Amino acid sequence: MPEQSKKVYVLKPYKSSAKNKPTKLVPSSKEFWDAPAPEIIFQGRSFCFTGVFDFAGGDRNQCEAETKLRGGFCYERPNRALNYLVVGNYAEPSWGHGSFGRKISDVLDFKRFGAKCQIISEELWSKSLQAAPKLSPERPPPIQGHSKSDQLVQLQQDLDQLRMNQQLLLDALQKDLSPSDCSKFMIRLRESGFVI
Repeated sequence: MPEQSKKVYVLKPYKSSAKNKPTKLVPSSKEFWDAPAPEIIFQGRSFCFTGVFDFAGGDRNQCEAETKLRGGFCYERPNRALNYLVVGNYAEPSWGHGSFGRKISDVLDFKRFGAKCQIISEELWSKSLQAAPKLSPERPPPIQGHSKSDQLVQLQQDLDQLRMNQQLLLDALQKDLSPSDCSKFMIRLRESGFVI
């Protein structure tokens, strides 16, 4: 009988989203930043990141996490609903147009057709980040500005939570009220439009 070969599994090393800074980085061009610099509001606003960042060693996932902790949300690519495009302090040699990249180009096109997106620097974003309070974990971030499917998912989750709370309340009332009082209470709830 022929000898079977053994399968060898190799774990790949963890790949961080922090980009190694190439040696030929140049400072990002300031010509595309909105002037005057806008006030940055995190709660309920959308962000997209481009370029190489000093913040958190260039880890964009960390930039996104800090934004989300303050009630913002992040897109991988710019779209017409985007509020802020944050440009890192350094330009990558691989940027599509030499001094700026495709994300900046896309946002400039959106702005030409009336989009309200603002292009801001990493420095302005970072200063605003320090000034903005983090949301408490029990307080859900607002859903304004999310896609319709995100809003529907959030609304369905809220509805499920309300139904569960309603059932807990009804169970507690049935235990505490006499059967006749409970029956009268249920009839009054139904008459008022309460769905049981």
